[in-house]
Amino acid sequence: MLTFICYTKCSTCQKAKAFLDSHEEQYEIRDIKTDNPTYDELKEWLTLSGLPVRKLFNTSGLLYKSLELKDKLPTMSEDDCLKLLATDGMLVKRPLLVDADGVLVGFKNDEWETALMKTAMKRWENVTETFSDAQRHYKNMYLETCEVYDEIVEVSLFSSIVDSYEIYFSYGIFYGIIYVDKENAVEKYETVKKELELEYRQNKDPTATFINEFAEKHEVALPSDILFDFQF
Repeated sequence: MLTFICYTKCSTCQKAKAFLDSHEEQYEIRDIKTDNPTYDELKEWLTLSGLPVRKLFNTSGLLYKSLELKDKLPTMSEDDCLKLLATDGMLVKRPLLVDADGVLVGFKNDEWETALMKTAMKRWENVTETFSDAQRHYKNMYLETCEVYDEIVEVSLFSSIVDSYEIYFSYGIFYGIIYVDKENAVEKYETVKKELELEYRQNKDPTATFINEFAEKHEVALPSDILFDFQF
């Protein structure tokens, strides 16, 4: 999931938001003034962006000018710059578009277009219609939806008239079933997708820590109904 960090009164941020909406992108929005980036976040984003730290500063901002940072930045260390940026979101250049693979600082139409094209190559693909109606019936269950992410992660939701709904997932060596009530099935399904996607984008293969924590959190069962008990 993309994170769009902006200041709602900023005209450039408004243009960037319109751009994302026109491309029907799903994203989480974060106000840079009320929820300013932390030191750790800024340090990570700096690495992902590949930019020099001075490029993270909002050089047209009133706060930047009042602190006379134009003259001070050349003598400041990268760490000192990051600590200063973390004190006030209005010092940070906006908007920012963040995902696990990179960060865009400031809005440039062509640059964002290219980045979204790369992101589009790694999206959930709904493959439900590739199954016949007969194939979608399994015992007393029915396949409501099946989605695949980057041809690696697969998640399916099965409904039932008499039993709990079931979420089947497969991600490398990690696979299983999550039982869920009908009322919470869709929300749980989306949560599972999001967590599996995040782990894949960060580590490609599921880590031992992720497997254990995910299995415990969602009470994952094997098809034989034996709970996961991985110990690494």
